[in-house]
Amino acid sequence: LALDSNAPGFPTSRKGQQLQLADYVFTGFFTVEALLKVLAMGLIAKPNTYLRSGWNCVDVAIIATGYISIAGFANVTALRAIRALRPLRTITRLKEMRVVISSMVKSLPGLADVTVLMAFYFAIFGTMFVLLFSGELQNRCGDPDFSLAYTDGNGVVQGVRYVVGDEAKGDIC
Repeated sequence: LALDSNAPGFPTSRKGQQLQLADYVFTGFFTVEALLKVLAMGLIAKPNTYLRSGWNCVDVAIIATGYISIAGFANVTALRAIRALRPLRTITRLKEMRVVISSMVKSLPGLADVTVLMAFYFAIFGTMFVLLFSGELQNRCGDPDFSLAYTDGNGVVQGVRYVVGDEAKGDIC
């Protein structure tokens, strides 16, 4: 997914064709694996069948988005991003990773209080700074003045001023 591009001519380039071939191969491997699991476990009718596991449902969703992107329906860029979930399939193999992910998902409802508190703080401080600066920084462009600048011991340049000429005070940057 990170190597893919929407640039013109990319699908016909060598790298684009290699990525498309890799997409076909991985989707085929995942499909064969899912079919073998369905044959071994059953699909959904009995208690311990394939689609009774949430992890296997993630596998089915990933395989389905793979086929949708291969079929080339309209603009499926958002669906193609779901291919990034393919590494999550390793979670189904490692019990320790399943425990970690499950505990992270179970902790999400507790984070709702933190989210509300952060939204409250953002609203308070946002209002405070809008009132504090009240347009002082609006549409200000400046040229750096290095006449008083110096470099501290860490190589950081300090003391740079930005000078806004009278002719540019009303300009939009």
